[in-house]
Formats: sequence, structure tokens, C-alpha cells
Amino acid sequence: MGMTRRRALVAGSIALACGVLPHTAAADPCPLVPVAGPTWFEFSDGSVQFRQELFARPGVNLATTGLAVGQALRAGQAATGFWKMRLQDLVGTPSAPASPASVPAAAESLLAEAQASSACSQPVIALNELLDADAPQPWSASTRRYRENVATLVTALAGRASTFLLVPGSPADSGIFAIHGSEDWWTRVSQAAVIVPEVYFDARAISRAGSDLLASRLVRERFRRALAVFTAAGIPPARLGLMLGFQSGSNQGGREGLAPARRWFEVVKLQALAARDVALDSGIGSVWSWGWGTFATPGSADADKAAAACVYLWARDPALCIDAPDRAGTDFDADVSSGSLTLPAGTACQWDDGTLPAAGVDALAPAAGSHGAAARILLARRLETGLVTIGLTARLRLERGIVAASFRGSRAAYRAALARTALTPGLARELLADELRRVALGEALVPASAGSGAIARWRGAHGGEQTRRVRSSRPVWWLGGATSGVALRSSAPAAVFAAPAGRRVAIADEKGKVMVTVVDGRRPLHARVAAKARPAIEALLTRVARDAAADAWVRTSLTPLVASMRCLRDELPDPALAALPVTGLRID
Repeated sequence: MGMTRRRALVAGSIALACGVLPHTAAADPCPLVPVAGPTWFEFSDGSVQFRQELFARPGVNLATTGLAVGQALRAGQAATGFWKMRLQDLVGTPSAPASPASVPAAAESLLAEAQASSACSQPVIALNELLDADAPQPWSASTRRYRENVATLVTALAGRASTFLLVPGSPADSGIFAIHGSEDWWTRVSQAAVIVPEVYFDARAISRAGSDLLASRLVRERFRRALAVFTAAGIPPARLGLMLGFQSGSNQGGREGLAPARRWFEVVKLQALAARDVALDSGIGSVWSWGWGTFATPGSADADKAAAACVYLWARDPALCIDAPDRAGTDFDADVSSGSLTLPAGTACQWDDGTLPAAGVDALAPAAGSHGAAARILLARRLETGLVTIGLTARLRLERGIVAASFRGSRAAYRAALARTALTPGLARELLADELRRVALGEALVPASAGSGAIARWRGAHGGEQTRRVRSSRPVWWLGGATSGVALRSSAPAAVFAAPAGRRVAIADEKGKVMVTVVDGRRPLHARVAAKARPAIEALLTRVARDAAADAWVRTSLTPLVASMRCLRDELPDPALAALPVTGLRID
């Protein structure tokens, strides 16, 4: 079997696995603009020299201009929309805006031109592009008029065309967009036009990322960062798109001279796959490509663009350009899974030899604050469980102690407090076990107590630390394992310092409930006999050292693991996050 035949079979298998249906002849020359899920659009005017060879086919939506070009593309059964190369011809510029009175007529003229070019009564119109998109507030009078002209134009087209406003990012980084207090304007425009941020990459940086996994993550993160600026302003994802750039030439945010060609083709592949993943999990409505034309810009002419365009089409749907691997050359990496976010059903994160279940991450995310934080807790738990086992008896003892000490024995009050922090008793019990494991892990990593020098230095630096003399019904760690002594505000439970002298209070620690009698009032550390306060200081310093050692062990263990992980929406565990103690959730 020849190489091309084998690749064709592989591509067909991928298409079936991805749920891609075979293309049929286009029954309608107008691009489909869905209510959900992305539509792909490619720029293809007369400057795209390979447009008939690659783009004029069923299943391809093209933004183009001109009667002859549109007719030829539709003859190949592609669907066509209209590309308005110079938005400023209709609305002016921020420094020289058009007269507002001229904009309605400009909208009518644009609509008629788009209808004729695309053969659609309600055409797709791409407006290239908003100028000074990151202009800070307060806008100058001319910028304000320019922006109002843009809003008037897209509003005039609403209901008669599907309008897309292309938005360039910061010149320094096209993945960075700034709204600068103009959220109301963007929200108003998004109701009439889809906002399409242009997110371009230096292909050399992507190629240097080190692996398909890391390169794809880099691209997806930039896409998400750009989209987040607009969703944070209240713009629904369905009213957003993404524009990818595959232009050539220096400082264009495209190929940037990346060689050999197969390396660029692999970057193109990864960008297409990353856009697909982000579109699917974010719910944006469209993905666009730019850069296929040859213009007067130095370096714009590139003989490899045709093969790159074929790879781009093939990466998202093998049926669109089935011979892409052959065009890309024998050294081209045709693997479309290595950088993808495709995960088994019910899986939140996956790595070489393990997974995190989506159900577990979803359940913990509200309390943890994010899916990434929840994944970190579950992953750390898995690592720590391999070293320290906490039985059910220890968990229940601690739970009973908290209920007795902090909720006067009322389990109903305890459950209500958990519910306020989005926890169930079962989830809280697992978090209590995490706390117990962390203490045991710290003791294993730092078996020795703090030395005399460290104790003396701490006492000298914290002479104003509040203290109280107390007695406890059993040994507690914050008294150095004793039943009486001087307690420090830095380590003793808050109830010890809130109670009046002579009061007996219930508290909870790792071993459950304990009764503590407060013997005297609050006094600064320097007023206490050094020997009396020494056990509490030693216990505090030892606990701090053990906690730090346990946290460092977890971070060190997690870091290489996270680097190789794939997680839904790229919500990766953050190794630097601290543990999530139940006491930190304010249930006590």
C-alpha cells in the first residue's frame, strides 16, 4: 500500500473518530452561521493564489470580495461571504472620523456590495478592522465619534447581514486586548456584530515550546486570555470569534521565517487544533484564518503557504485536504492527538499513568474556588496517600471534635456551615483527612524539633506576642505536647484568646475535642518567664518547619507531573497553591 493511500485511510479513521461527516455538495452558497458551535471562515480574495485549488470545495466558508472571485469559488461549491478590507472607508479613522450622517448610506452601499459579491441576500460581512482598539478612556472627541460610527454601521446591518468586527490586539502581543473602561460600547456593538479578536503568534516561539503538549497549551492560553477580556465585560461567547494569522514576513505575527517548512506546518497544525479545542469548550461562534494572500508587504510572498493552508484545513477535518501529510513532506509529524485536549469521557485531567475524574473535580471546585485548585487538592491527596494512610477512625474523631467544640454538638449546624462553603460532609471528611496527612507528612520529613538558637531568636523578635497561661484536658501540640503552659496567639486556637480568664472552652485539634481552661489574662511574651514559654515557641517553630516541608514536597512532586498533564479547559493544578484546610473554610 502506498504512503498516500495509508494516510488517506488514517485520515478517514480520524474523521470518523471525531464525528466528522463526509462533505456533500453545497446546496446554499451562503455560509452557515450556527446558533451554537463554531463555523470556520478563511480569507480568500484575489491575492490568494491557491484559492481555487484548495478553498473552492464543499465544506469551506470563504470571506472574499469581488464578483469574479466569488463566482469562481462558488463554482467549486464553497460558500462565500464578503470581506471589507478597509473599514475606514466607511467610518473614517479615530483621528479623522467620517461624518455621522454618511454612515447609514455607507451601510446600505456595503450591504449591496456584499450581497452581489456573495450571492447571498443576508450575507456574512467581515469588517477589517477596528482601529485603535485598545484606546484608553476617556476617548478624545474624534475617537468617540469614530467609535459611534462603527456602532452605527453594525447596527444598521443587524438583521440583514451577519456582521463580524475584526479586532487587533496590542502590537507587542496580539494575545493581549484592553477594553479600558469601554465595556458598554463593546457590549452594545456585540449585540449587532460578532467580535473577532485577532490572536497572532510568532511561529518560532511556538516551535521552541519543547513539545506539542506545551506548544498547544501556550496557544490555547493566549486564545483564552483574549476571549476572557470580552467575556468579563459580559459579552456572551457565542458573540465572539477568533482570528488566526498565517502571514509571512518579519514582525507580522505569523511564520516569521521559521524553517524548515515542516516546522511551520506543524505549528499551523497545532494552531488549528488549539482553536478547535478552545472553540468547543468556550462556546465561541466562529474561527477565522488570515494570511493566505500575497501583498506588497516584504516577505508576504511564500511558496509554502499553499501547503500550510492544506495542513490547516486537514488538521480540523481531514476530508478537507486529505493529502496534507504528503504535501507537508516526509518529516512532517501527522499526529493530531499529541497536543490535543481530547480526554476520555468523565475525565478532568490525564497524564501518562493516571487520571482525575471530572465528577470529583466538579464536586470540589465550588469550595476550592476553581477547577484547577480542586484538581490540585485531589492530585496532592493521591500523592500523599501513597506515603501516609489516614483511617476512617481518625477522620471521624476529628469530625466529632469539630462538631462538639465549634457547633455545641449540633450536626445540623455543622452541615449548614458546610453548605455555606459548598461542601458536603463527605467532602469535608476527605479534607480533614488531608489535614491529618499533611501533619503526618511534615513529622516524617522534619523529625527534629527547633533548636535553642532559633527559639531564642524568635522570642527576641516577637516580644510583643500575646500569651496566656492555660490548662488542657489532654496534651496539645501548641503547648509542646503538655497539658499546661503558656499559649501563643500565633499557634493557639482563637477561642483561647477570646475567652475571659477563668473560662473553660472547648476546641478541636487533629485528635478531636479538648477542653481548655484559661488561667490568666493576656500578657506580652517578654513579660513571661522564658522557660515557661519555651515549649510553645518550640512547638510553633517545629510545626511551621514541618508544614513548609510538606508543602515543598507536594510542590516538588506535582511540578513535573503537571507539566505532562492535559486538563479540561487547561485548568491545570497549580503546584504553588497551598492546601485547603477545613478550618480555612471557616466552619469552626
